[in-house]
Amino acid sequence: MLGKKYMANLRAFWRKALERHGLQKRMLWLLFAGVFLLHLLPMLLNGRHAYVRIHDNLEGEWAWLMLLVKFGQALDFSPEALVPQLLGGQPRIVLPTGLSANVLLIWLFGGLGGYKASYLLTRLLAFWGMYRLLRVYFLPKKEHDGVRVGVALAFSLVPFYIQFGVALQPFLLHSLLNLLRHKHNWLDWACLLLTPFYSSIVWMGTSAIMVAGLLWLSWSLWKRRLRLRPLLGIGLLATSYALVNLPLLYLYLSKSFISHRKTYDALAMLDINFYGSLSEAVFLFTVSHYHVGTVVALPLLVAAGVALSYKRDQSFTDISRYRTLQMKVLLMLVGIISLIYALYPYLAAPLDNFLPLLSEVRLNRMIIFLPLLFFLVFALALGSLRKKGFSQSSIAVLLACQLVMGFWANDEWLHNVRQLLGAPVKPGYAEFWAEDLFRRMAVHVGRPQHTYRIACLGIHPVVAQYAGFYTLDGLLPLYSLEHKMRFRPIIAKELAKDARLQAYFDEWGNRCYLFSAELGMSDQNYLIGKKQRVVLKDFRFNANAFKQAGGRYIFSSVLIENAERTGLRLSASFEPKTNEDSWWKIYVYEVI
Repeated sequence: MLGKKYMANLRAFWRKALERHGLQKRMLWLLFAGVFLLHLLPMLLNGRHAYVRIHDNLEGEWAWLMLLVKFGQALDFSPEALVPQLLGGQPRIVLPTGLSANVLLIWLFGGLGGYKASYLLTRLLAFWGMYRLLRVYFLPKKEHDGVRVGVALAFSLVPFYIQFGVALQPFLLHSLLNLLRHKHNWLDWACLLLTPFYSSIVWMGTSAIMVAGLLWLSWSLWKRRLRLRPLLGIGLLATSYALVNLPLLYLYLSKSFISHRKTYDALAMLDINFYGSLSEAVFLFTVSHYHVGTVVALPLLVAAGVALSYKRDQSFTDISRYRTLQMKVLLMLVGIISLIYALYPYLAAPLDNFLPLLSEVRLNRMIIFLPLLFFLVFALALGSLRKKGFSQSSIAVLLACQLVMGFWANDEWLHNVRQLLGAPVKPGYAEFWAEDLFRRMAVHVGRPQHTYRIACLGIHPVVAQYAGFYTLDGLLPLYSLEHKMRFRPIIAKELAKDARLQAYFDEWGNRCYLFSAELGMSDQNYLIGKKQRVVLKDFRFNANAFKQAGGRYIFSSVLIENAERTGLRLSASFEPKTNEDSWWKIYVYEVI
């Protein structure tokens, strides 16, 4: 008993001493800097071998911006402009806008340098925006400074896609609340104007505008007062998104370009199973979604559960009741968004004939707000626990658990640590592009790259595109339906082997790849490295259809055993030389 009293007095003594000299706050921010540096260090130490997330990023979103900068077409907004290297030649306007902060960073620092700069910038913005939002609207008291710093730091660790704009959501919400409460200044208008230059209209823009509209409507009904300035702010946000993405909007309104999305049936790709959908909703409620940022939410949900159930006494202040209500509303929103996403097939399928927009635009992308909602709940829960008498140590343990989960859920951090330890399971940046290897392949072919077309097998086509080759295959969210119909006969026999693969191409088709039923649909089957030595026994390839589309060579990371029977001849194979960075061994097949 005396020992416990002694330790409590000792802790109180040191706490007062630290506060008296202003050291407690300094130590808090020093701890923040240490954790933040630990987050960034593996990527920085790996240099040009740093791992950059590949799925929908280095094979897609980020690579498209790199290609636009490399080809000098980032700011070419002409409807007639073509990018001939992609999928037999596609209009420039099917690719993302060049009016993006990320395009500027790539132009200034290159592909990898730009990515690292954007990665650092988004994490700093995520921290600053969340800390500012909590300080003004959710946890304004000085005693909550540690919680604000910890929660903002945990939010900055979320592995969101840097192009989508999740990091800017706290700034956006703060500005909208300022407008609603008549506390706005020029910074709030600037935030609404500039957000579209650093976020995706597809993933965040449409959802942010709808949510902002609902927030304004709810606020107006609650206050029984119509406030026009917030509506003007939402209009500014929508106008800015429209101007930044004007070529994309033109494409949607154009009748001359027929997109492959005319045959798009996203609902057919979904497994409409009620119990499976409910399981997915539970998963989203606890782990979020990798596209918007994986959040292993167990510590924060535990904190929220304890905060809502634990009652030290019945003497709650009005502010305590208000914070509890906020927490319940936010948790309810997380549940509703999770259910809408998981049950979307049931909601959209009956209306598909009348509102095809529901399956094309995917309004269930409201999940983009899950990380923000999760960490607002976490902040309110920790603030409530502190108010109810929980010690700083217990609050610190919950924060530490969530920070550990943040590192564990961050695939880029984990793969960069593996890279540092010499045990990579995915290619680093330099190994992925393998520029020297593909340069040797171009020399081997010995013809100008624009005079022939290629396709890739077991390797992402964007690797060849970046090396200057003109491909018939590739990944694009929009491309011409004509090209899809011209490409399909090339892989028709492979698609016929696997109904799931056939639906993947026919009903979706954003990945216009050389598919193989033997390889299947896993992402790892486009990352077959030089050490794997995979052999296809029966690759059904239509060489005549390939030649008619202008194809001449197949770049394959797998050996095709029946190549000659399918109309292909092995021309050469390329392995990385000593000290040459390459994840791949490439077999070059020529059409006979």
